[in-house]
Amino acid sequence: MIYISKLFVSLLIILGLISGCSQEKENNNRIEETLQTEEGSFPYPIVKWNNQIYRITSADVESIDKKIGEIENYSTNEELETPDNYSNFYNEGTTLWSIKDIKTADSIAIKAGESYVKASIIK
Repeated sequence: MIYISKLFVSLLIILGLISGCSQEKENNNRIEETLQTEEGSFPYPIVKWNNQIYRITSADVESIDKKIGEIENYSTNEELETPDNYSNFYNEGTTLWSIKDIKTADSIAIKAGESYVKASIIK
């Protein structure tokens, strides 16, 4: 009798684990669909300035040089052709800056709150 009840409890535990794993997979799929629907399916945040696409990094910039523009177009809808002064991450009005001693053809800075972050050209 004890053997049968242990077997029954073991089967319930196994079924619970199987059910939990499939539920987790379903939740992950739902999150991925939401991100792709609501935020586009960009592989990373970008800025397009001067007809060049820059990948936004997490690197802080210490020495900015001069203001070179601002984000005029914000959208999370992925498009083949994006307008200039565009970002899928920063809102309209966010300012763009050159970095002291670095060519804008390589990297630019983006004013993010009270600091500046680096965006590097995608080659």
